[in-house]
Amino acid sequence: MGLFGKIFGGDNDNYKGDLRNDVPHGKGTKKFSNGNIYEGEWKNGIMEGKGIITFADGAKYQGEMKDNQKHGKGTYTHADGKKYVGEFRNDMKNGNGKLTSANGDEYTGNFKDELFDGKGAFVYIDGAHYKGEYKNNLFHGKGAMKFPDGSTYNGEWEAGTYHGKGEYISPDGKKYKGQFSRGKFLD
Repeated sequence: MGLFGKIFGGDNDNYKGDLRNDVPHGKGTKKFSNGNIYEGEWKNGIMEGKGIITFADGAKYQGEMKDNQKHGKGTYTHADGKKYVGEFRNDMKNGNGKLTSANGDEYTGNFKDELFDGKGAFVYIDGAHYKGEYKNNLFHGKGAMKFPDGSTYNGEWEAGTYHGKGEYISPDGKKYKGQFSRGKFLD
């Protein structure tokens, strides 16, 4: 691959690994002045290929890199225990993936710039679950929700609330079918 060595740069950044033309190229490890550590593949001084980033706050990313950013498939474990497995683009969750919160709630579906956006399903640890469309992390579009008490709503949502045509069935089996506005049934 070329030379192997160490580079010490400004702000106490340092690199240990394969070099080509005095820049990281091949496999190597770099510790950054902010406490983050990258172990993995390099191309012409850029994190590119497969690698692992251990962040100073305890978070960790393992997966594909491009142009010094998380890009491709990977796993990001947040410092609070939340875990995302899926696609990244431009250093953010973008594409299909699964996010499991520290308490066990799970979202599986599409992400756009770190947010639930598009089709997805959310399963809550209390037994509730939603399957449908999202926009900006909120239920938005068509979707169905089953609540822990056994009630259900199937229909249109806007900004996280029933809004538009839908059907709500209460825990005692009573049906409300028709138009809803901001979570309330219109007679």
